[in-house]
Amino acid sequence: MSKSLSILVFAFVLLFGSRVIAADKVVVIPLVTCGDGLTTCSGECVDTMTNPSFCGGCTPCGANSFCKQGVCIGGAGSTGDTCTAHDECLSGRCLGGTCADDQRKIVFVSSESYTGNLGGLQGADAKCNKLANAADLPGSYIAWLSDSLHSPLTRFNTKADVPYVRVDGKVVQQNWSGLTSGELLSPINLDENSFALIGVLRWVWTNTRIEGIRADGDFFNCDDWLGGYDGIIGDTESTIGSWTYGLLIPCDIPSHIYCVEQ
Repeated sequence: MSKSLSILVFAFVLLFGSRVIAADKVVVIPLVTCGDGLTTCSGECVDTMTNPSFCGGCTPCGANSFCKQGVCIGGAGSTGDTCTAHDECLSGRCLGGTCADDQRKIVFVSSESYTGNLGGLQGADAKCNKLANAADLPGSYIAWLSDSLHSPLTRFNTKADVPYVRVDGKVVQQNWSGLTSGELLSPINLDENSFALIGVLRWVWTNTRIEGIRADGDFFNCDDWLGGYDGIIGDTESTIGSWTYGLLIPCDIPSHIYCVEQ
């Protein structure tokens, strides 16, 4: 190879980060540079932590499998297949031992109880999502709760046309219209881990009427869920209007909250 050609090859390497194969020709093969969190597989920049075609070390997962944290989760079930964990379902939802479709919205009552000082509506929403994440539930959640200005009707991002279901898969209502009709098909008495609340533990802070609107008056919401004196609760064992609009109790009595997937 002539001196001038060698210099040309060296310049290509510097400028393009290329691998050069030289005989009597110069062949330049561009190298792929990927951003943070991505790996080069077959000339593509891919996320090997989640992409089932390039899972872990550019390895494809098998049929009916998906990639989680760089590991192929095999044998993932379709809707209706039996399961014991969310990871076993293609939809990511194992409800009541069966893979459910990913359109249903999960509703649960919090396993933890709180005084009326919830940190406001945002504090209540954060509590819902903390519990859901700990239980490995899919989706994001908003508390079924009203203060002096806001209510589920105004706060919810999604007013679903699909069923609202408990963690065990039982249908609470067929859609938003049913949820705000004043009657439930199943009580919301299971927490995020599918355990039932019993006895006096079944009270839930709401300040919300059956239509999903805030209760009349500005004094039944524990001072916008920052303290105060009294708040309206619902009953987790009820399937009529009292599931959300029941008694008025002091704000220092620990009660639960309803959490609804959006």
